[in-house]
Amino acid sequence: MKATLLLLIGLASLMGAPLEPVSAIDFGPALHFTNAHPYLSIRYLAATSDGPTAIGGSEIAEIGIARANRGGSNVQVTRLQSSAGAIGRFAMRPDGSFWTMSQWDHPFTPVQPVLGGGDARTPVGPPVVVGDPTAAGSFPFNNTRSATSYDLHAPDGRRLESFRSFTAALDIAASVNEVALVSGNLIRVGHVANGNFVNDRDWRVNGPHLVFPLDHDRFAVVNRMSGEFAIIDPSTPVTRTIAVPFKSPSRRDRLPVTAANGSIWFMVNGASGNTRDLVQLALDGSIVSRNTLRLAPGVQPRKIAISGRDVYLAGTTATVYRYELP
Repeated sequence: MKATLLLLIGLASLMGAPLEPVSAIDFGPALHFTNAHPYLSIRYLAATSDGPTAIGGSEIAEIGIARANRGGSNVQVTRLQSSAGAIGRFAMRPDGSFWTMSQWDHPFTPVQPVLGGGDARTPVGPPVVVGDPTAAGSFPFNNTRSATSYDLHAPDGRRLESFRSFTAALDIAASVNEVALVSGNLIRVGHVANGNFVNDRDWRVNGPHLVFPLDHDRFAVVNRMSGEFAIIDPSTPVTRTIAVPFKSPSRRDRLPVTAANGSIWFMVNGASGNTRDLVQLALDGSIVSRNTLRLAPGVQPRKIAISGRDVYLAGTTATVYRYELP
């Protein structure tokens, strides 16, 4: 109780005037969100120093990667299409390159995903098969004998490298040098060498966690319900969990959280219904800043991405709002 009171006093001293959206970026046309389905939301939101990236699409086997500059203009889109399999997850790196994770139903029959922008379609070779489909590994073995393809793409969509596994993962995150594969209570961090995933560190958690890149090698692992987070460093077996008194009010109302600028960022309910407070935590759990964001009318914040002083917020539509931190 005393710690919570001290925390609230500290937060009050950090409060400033509410921040208004600087710009609103409509990614609907680029992602083919038409009037037939105007409420398709953005699936993933990322940010670099150049501006935001919104990922989404109305087809399981095709996604659009739409990028805009910081002011919201010059929206460009790259379409990534898989000829046989669902594109499940997306992880962006700081330089704008990105990993995709696709599920393949027929691992022993070579299939060729195709990449394209606009009407152009460029076929590429099948991903490299790695791992023994009959061996028991750290991940649960998939008895349907389907495989998962992990592909690294350049910012323009060209595939740079791949690895393929017969073990299942539910999510993927990428730092500059490392890749984190999340499967239930297991988080596996490694790097890619010669078309193979080389495991550098395993870590087990209790319950679902969100994994975010921090820098070249490390990842932040956040429990969005409890507010706890830990730092995974592949170079050391030591992991310290930081307990903080921020948490989502309910399982159905999970407010956005992310990692950026070497910090953990939690969004919590503000003093009024049209505001949210964005709290920045250092990696030791201490509070760095707290800013109030005033929401545009009708916005229900679901995803957040931060780069430098730019904060990008997405709700349940295809519009992204940019705020500037003081």
